[in-house]
Amino acid sequence: MRSLLLALLLLTATSGCLRDDAAQAAAEASCPWWGCAGDNICLTNTRTCVKPCISDEECPTEFLCKGYFRDVTVFSGRGRRFCRKATATEGTACDQFGKACMKDLICVDGICRRRCEDDDGCDSRSRCLLSVLSPDSLSPGTVYKVCVKATLKVDVPCKPNVEPHCERGLVCLFETCHKECETDSDCPKGHTCSGKGYSGWRGKLRSNAGGLPDFRYCAL
Repeated sequence: MRSLLLALLLLTATSGCLRDDAAQAAAEASCPWWGCAGDNICLTNTRTCVKPCISDEECPTEFLCKGYFRDVTVFSGRGRRFCRKATATEGTACDQFGKACMKDLICVDGICRRRCEDDDGCDSRSRCLLSVLSPDSLSPGTVYKVCVKATLKVDVPCKPNVEPHCERGLVCLFETCHKECETDSDCPKGHTCSGKGYSGWRGKLRSNAGGLPDFRYCAL
């Protein structure tokens, strides 16, 4: 009888803890067979209980409303968010269901990156070059830019759309970093501001027609 009473007390205590959905989500607890606490849902990919949310304020400490899941409990299968532990810093690894990026950072190509409008929004060793579609399925079609590593010097080999990129003031042409310029005085010794650069398909048409370039760069 004593053993049975002890087992009942233990089960009651455990169930009481599991009623706290915020604590369960913060602990990233495994999904119990009887279901997650409160409004928490069992995330199929990780088999852990997560807390649905609309804003960051609803999430436990160190968690942000950055997760996404498809709610299959309704006919529409609408998208919803859930709280994720968001401690990955800028430049470190991130993924869809494991490490999430801290506030103001976005996971792009498996790396936490800073969203930007121009180079001034990035640190001195980065540039605002990469345009991406929103990885958030709740905001389909949204296009924005993020900071990417840009440390390559003049005359160093480069590849378009491959990190690291040419540093600020340089442009990658013919797989080499060239300095942009307006006059010969902007160029290093032995170079002149004679290179002509064209951007996009409209630029290519102007180039074929001998039109004005979009920018000039230092050339030998």
